[in-house]
Amino acid sequence: MHPVVRQTLLLAVLVIVADQLSKWVMLEIVGIAERDPIIVTGFFKLVMVWNYGISFGMLAHPGTAVPWFLQAVAVGISGVLLWLACKTD
Repeated sequence: MHPVVRQTLLLAVLVIVADQLSKWVMLEIVGIAERDPIIVTGFFKLVMVWNYGISFGMLAHPGTAVPWFLQAVAVGISGVLLWLACKTD
């Protein structure tokens, strides 16, 4: 396997693990779902919200094909990025 491909896959795995770990910590250790918002500063507070769409809840249409479409787009983009990584010399 080409070193760039290996590094790309490693980076992708690390990002996914960090994302899932941070969500687990907030849900299981901090208990953000059972608490009032956590005020970090006068401007910044942590609030539990489930986003079923993309940024700011756009395209959040439960019961439609939109979530499947968004997943297909994400898989397609990931495939293109992996293909580009394989093409590097």
